[in-house]
Amino acid sequence: MKTNWSLLKVMMSLFTLLLFSSLLSGPSKAQSDWTIAFREELVALDDEFSGNFGVYVKHLEQGNLVNYFSSRPWYLASTTKIPVALALMEAVEAGEISLDEEMVLKSSDWVDGSGELLRRKPGERFTIRSLLRHMLERSDSTATDMLIRKVGLPQINKFVQTTAQGFWPMTSILDVRYGGYGFLHPRAKELTNLDFLALKRIPIERRADAFAKKLNIMISELNSNSYESAFEKYYEQLYNSSSLEGYGELLEKMITHQIVSPEHTETILKHMENIKTGNDRIKAGLPKNVTFAQKTGTQIGRVCNVGIIRSSNRRNNFIIAACAEKFKNTGEGEAVLKYIGKALTQSGAFNNF
Repeated sequence: MKTNWSLLKVMMSLFTLLLFSSLLSGPSKAQSDWTIAFREELVALDDEFSGNFGVYVKHLEQGNLVNYFSSRPWYLASTTKIPVALALMEAVEAGEISLDEEMVLKSSDWVDGSGELLRRKPGERFTIRSLLRHMLERSDSTATDMLIRKVGLPQINKFVQTTAQGFWPMTSILDVRYGGYGFLHPRAKELTNLDFLALKRIPIERRADAFAKKLNIMISELNSNSYESAFEKYYEQLYNSSSLEGYGELLEKMITHQIVSPEHTETILKHMENIKTGNDRIKAGLPKNVTFAQKTGTQIGRVCNVGIIRSSNRRNNFIIAACAEKFKNTGEGEAVLKYIGKALTQSGAFNNF
């Protein structure tokens, strides 16, 4: 861990001991021991991890809560697609958009990233309903930007700012590329979405060189010496970021139907249950008898995993939001998220679940 986190770790450890002492002196039923055991595992993990991570976990029915560096901003990557889905459903319920309405795919819609729409032909038509499924189940970035355009970025930002605390401005997925590459050189704004697609095919360690060649400039003219360092500067701008507490608040309001109707909430949750990514993250550490409606996010130097862990009878619900940053490689970041799921399970959080 970075040395500037040392004092915070000591404070966390002291807090754990004080809370443990208070439990020994007379714990209430709502203050179950899983929170103590879980926090202790997080502290131990923090000592071993090369980067930083934060976790927010809340048992919705009992109110038990664990915050671990969850009040600071974290870059959300593709977990921003949940707020997009909720803003979309809000517009549907207001009669502004129909899920059966169609949008036409254009080559200018393509965004480098995951998803099937990159392999579909321009001119194909997709219903809003199918774009929603692509965005949530396959984390399709092209579908996401099409839906952002449909709902309107100002409306999406108004939604997140008025629904939960701790959210910074959201952008389109394509604008993330312009923002990140812009820290390599301001002429990044001259590139097209197809240029970014071509750059994505270049190995990361050679991507800055390829970017310079596209702009016909010398590598020495770049403002950063690597693609990774340019994106680190972009993350500091806090676009597409939130506190994990704020994200947890958003998920809690969703599952308690404070945002959209039970029907539309369940539509989103079902897509989150059918996600095609995330098997090596928090879910890998959870017991088999729970359902995890989740969303993952991945970008250079960043991984996130958020969602709702539900019992089969839906009487118990855990809200969880976790992100990691500045790790050695994505595999290490995913391993941390897996360990968080395992630590939560071993803490006894799901006993009698």
